[in-house]
Amino acid sequence: MSGRHIEMTPRHLMLLILFNFVFAVSMIVVKLGMSYMPPMLFSGLRFLIYALVLVPFLRWHRGRMHILFAIAMTAGALSFALIYIGIDMAGDLSSVAIALQLGVPFTTIFAMIFLGEVVRWRRWLGMGLAFGGVMVFSFDPRVLGYIDGIMFGVVGALV
Repeated sequence: MSGRHIEMTPRHLMLLILFNFVFAVSMIVVKLGMSYMPPMLFSGLRFLIYALVLVPFLRWHRGRMHILFAIAMTAGALSFALIYIGIDMAGDLSSVAIALQLGVPFTTIFAMIFLGEVVRWRRWLGMGLAFGGVMVFSFDPRVLGYIDGIMFGVVGALV
């Protein structure tokens, strides 16, 4: 950004609050939904509904749709399936939701590797705090009982 400072407007703040609210509600819906069906079925139904609603608005590009499909299956369906399996295995929604916050540092690392993104000390500090925070809560004896579920959530965030 080359030293430019951008102010957060009240509209931006409201969008940020709305986004966090929607994320929180979606996690509660996931937990409730998985009490009625297995995580893979829940994930599959979720993405089937998305596809039925959104495919009519998709602009088709001949010869390139297989790439879009592959990205949707990995970044969408596979990622969420792993996350839902983690939530199911852990039985504790909050621990997996905290582990999911590693998606931001993972994305930054991939941007550095594949896109040449330059990361300065503040982002490195933020990524270190994110990884450190997940490590600290992972050593809680209660969390150690379902570390496999946490790891599924982390791998889902990585995907």
